[in-house]
Amino acid sequence: MAKNANLTIQCSDPFLPASIVTACATDGIDSFQYGTANAEFPKFITVHVLRDQRRFVLGADGALNLLGRDWTWNSYFQHGENHTAIHVRDISLNPRYTQAIDATTDAAGNIVCRSALAQASGCAPLNVIGNVAPDPSAIAYVIPPQGPYQLSYERQEVFSATVNGSPFSDWAGLVSIASGVEYREEAYHVTGDPYGNGVTADDPNTAAYPADPILSATGGNYHVVEGFLETAIPLVDSAAFGRADLNLAGRITGYSTSGQVSTWKVGAVWDTPLDGIRLRALQSRDVRAPNLSELFAANINTNGTVINDFTGNNVTVLNVATGNTQLQPERSQTTNVGLVFLPPWLPGFNLSIDYYRIAVKGEIAALTPQQEVDLCFGGNQAVCSQAIVTTTGGPPQSAPFSQVIVKMLNLASVVTDGFDVEANAKFPLQDWGIPGDVAFHALLNHTSRFITDSGIIGQPITESAGNMTLGAATASNVPLWKGFFTQDYANDIWGMTLTERWVSDGVFSKMYVECTTACPLPTVAHPTINDNRQAGALYFDIGGSYDVGKGMKAYFKIDNLANLSPPPSPAIGAQTYGVNPAYYDVIGRMYRIGLRLNLD
Repeated sequence: MAKNANLTIQCSDPFLPASIVTACATDGIDSFQYGTANAEFPKFITVHVLRDQRRFVLGADGALNLLGRDWTWNSYFQHGENHTAIHVRDISLNPRYTQAIDATTDAAGNIVCRSALAQASGCAPLNVIGNVAPDPSAIAYVIPPQGPYQLSYERQEVFSATVNGSPFSDWAGLVSIASGVEYREEAYHVTGDPYGNGVTADDPNTAAYPADPILSATGGNYHVVEGFLETAIPLVDSAAFGRADLNLAGRITGYSTSGQVSTWKVGAVWDTPLDGIRLRALQSRDVRAPNLSELFAANINTNGTVINDFTGNNVTVLNVATGNTQLQPERSQTTNVGLVFLPPWLPGFNLSIDYYRIAVKGEIAALTPQQEVDLCFGGNQAVCSQAIVTTTGGPPQSAPFSQVIVKMLNLASVVTDGFDVEANAKFPLQDWGIPGDVAFHALLNHTSRFITDSGIIGQPITESAGNMTLGAATASNVPLWKGFFTQDYANDIWGMTLTERWVSDGVFSKMYVECTTACPLPTVAHPTINDNRQAGALYFDIGGSYDVGKGMKAYFKIDNLANLSPPPSPAIGAQTYGVNPAYYDVIGRMYRIGLRLNLD
């Protein structure tokens, strides 16, 4: 059990046993630090979310003749808005908890909360000393039925206008051009519980609650102006050399928050003179701008535990996740080379194989609270001063922690490459006297590498390809191989589908050194482990449908037919691993049955 030691209790606390009061007097102290696991609190926090979405679109299109050529144009305007209400239940509220555990005795000898303001707001003293059941009224005060809430409003306006045409021809055919402008504005506003405890602003005793909200208020907006030009240029069109086209595109984008960026694309497709063989290639420069949440996110405060590396103790802190208006767009270079096989002698079959490489710089990411504490302990003074708040305002090297602030940053760079394979086949069965068709579909991905450089001096460069678990520092883990396969039969009345979902074997982490004897000394970056293997999985799903008639079709689906459980993912040292739901079925066998109605 964690030995939290960041709470302070007065030696005059009436819940203290006489032996501890005597020890306080002997040592000449008025208070001391202690910790508790709060085992009587609810095991899980529940979050109730209600969303309301509206979207309105108005569009127009047309055609015109310009310079003897036909052109088409289209435009649209869109307005969208989301209203989201979040209510949190079964959560202990830091301001109330702090008041409730600070007990004293009144003039009549009753045990009460020390703060008179807290008493006026219903504070009941909470006994966290010894193995005793807490007072229900104290639990109700610390974990009120009406917990923190947050109401958010999001709005988006988009205008787009484009024009397309073929103004001239070259030696191989018509040259096509598309151009356009776009404008987008996004805004949101969040109203949060200002006291982090469910009370309203008209509560006469709000002074009893420090400014420690769990879900706070914020807002922000930005707009984007873009212009683009794209062209398709035929390069060759002949029986001897096949047909080849060159695709060029450029876009200039201005963000109100981060300035101007440019992106471009160069692509080519060659239908070779060899029957059914097509080659394609692409090189592009891409960006992803920070979204509203990453820029203007309201403070989200949660209770958490970190290891204070300076003392070696586990301590409970307030984890403060917040936005960062200084973020810049992520930038990436993408390379793609592929082959498509469409054999004319095998109608209904196609196969594509593509190699990809993606390199991202300035990836938007956030460190975990523990990573920030570790960096501070390692000597990163910027993290010490900006991310860690202490109870006394003193340096974290000597003062107790109270908060760890986590912001999104343009920290990381990522390089990944691999192969995608896709195959499809569809064949009629009438030639064999059987009604209906059979179809096969296969998707296979191989990730050769997924290398992440956090951008933090002293942090190791990590390889995530083949890491199969889910952990705080392993959000980008991907299997070496994953596949999705379906076999389908359908006729005019009924159909059946069999699906296989597969991920290959992997490891807990490629940062581990696997050994059983003569192991090197473990380090923070490269711990040792006797068995680093993480099993893959193969799941079978089955589904079917039946045409009932009158526009109605009944269907069923059974996922994870064999009811396979995910392989275990243990906690190793200070690193807690979990089952990755992106690759493993964490629910088990699931049944679906329904009826579809087509009113056409």
